[in-house]
Amino acid sequence: MSRKKKGLSENQLLKIGSIFTNERKKYEKKYGETSYRKFSDIVGVSHSTIQTIEAGKLEPSLSVINAYRKQFGGTISYWLGENTCKELKNEEM
Repeated sequence: MSRKKKGLSENQLLKIGSIFTNERKKYEKKYGETSYRKFSDIVGVSHSTIQTIEAGKLEPSLSVINAYRKQFGGTISYWLGENTCKELKNEEM
């Protein structure tokens, strides 16, 4: 878990938080409502970290992003809110 870096604005953190929230909600829509604790077991990230990221109060560390990528796919740029496309197209590689 990393602390908020001076380079990220509150809006950027909120945008990242909404991406993480949306992925959790997609999971719940597919598999049923899940507590943060159960979801944290599935992803492999503590429930408090998930809640803090979703609230826009914490920048996700690379290990957290990779845990989400392993479970849900997507690029690092996607998880940091820098790219709206979850996966790169072949010509962008």
